[in-house]
Amino acid sequence: MPSRHPRGLTRGLKVQAMVQKDGKLKVSIPQEYHAPVGDHASQLVSKIGVEVRTHLLDFRICRWKHVNEEVTTPMFQRLTVKVIQN
Repeated sequence: MPSRHPRGLTRGLKVQAMVQKDGKLKVSIPQEYHAPVGDHASQLVSKIGVEVRTHLLDFRICRWKHVNEEVTTPMFQRLTVKVIQN
């Protein structure tokens, strides 16, 4: 039987508070893993999910390569300015 009170979608509040307090999150993405690694890796993934759910208009798209560049470029810019890089 399904749970009556499932957890809701993440809204990125924890990440937002961390960014406001400390500036950018330091997340490394090693070439060999092609994925975020470190203390803030899960927060980065959460922020990416929030960004996609907020700004991607068509959820029927199954592959990221099918998303129009007019949509992806601003998403990447918002993520790199507010959250990422090491």
